[in-house]
Amino acid sequence: MRFLVPLCLLLWLQGPLAAQSAKLSIRTLSLYPVKMPELYTPEGKTLVPLTFTDIQPSTPMRVDRLDGLPIYTTPVVPEGKAAPPFTIKLPGAASDILLLAWLGPEGKPQFLAVPDPSATARQKDWMVINSTANNVALQIGANTKPTPVKAGSHQVIEVTAPVNTGAAVTIATPRDNTWQTFYSTYWPVFADKRCLILILQDGEKMRVKQIFEDLPKPDTP
Repeated sequence: MRFLVPLCLLLWLQGPLAAQSAKLSIRTLSLYPVKMPELYTPEGKTLVPLTFTDIQPSTPMRVDRLDGLPIYTTPVVPEGKAAPPFTIKLPGAASDILLLAWLGPEGKPQFLAVPDPSATARQKDWMVINSTANNVALQIGANTKPTPVKAGSHQVIEVTAPVNTGAAVTIATPRDNTWQTFYSTYWPVFADKRCLILILQDGEKMRVKQIFEDLPKPDTP
């Protein structure tokens, strides 16, 4: 029984170390073409800037994983102010997230963190983010079944169309006990890219934005 005390001490020491080493990989993306205010999040003992553009998700940045993602509006934590202006709920145990941002009423930043499978995504793993208050359904490929995506949720759709060709895309929303198409087009299917699809609210209308992302390159020995 003499080994129990050293073992307990070792476990006690490993606990804080493990907590300190937990990291989160973040990419950022603005839903709309608006300039976001200066925003910062902790990394170690400093605050690092978060930059947002609506053109493409940012390159990944590694930050400390905490209870929620604290976001500040100044590069230094204000004295005497323990709580940050924003604390973003993280999606479960995901270690890679895409942080979406937009401006709400009175220009106040709004955020949504979703799991980001970009590091392991395949060419056929298209990710849909429905940021509107309406349910939608997407049909990618003429002979496929529509995939429902609930309001305020995200979904990965496996695209079966052959690469270097294309796929018919139809997006609809429920209206008057039926489905009403509000978007119909034809998108290319690349061998080295996957597609990020954003469903956005634009006043009373819904609009669709596609972003093609390069697939991660395999590590070379």
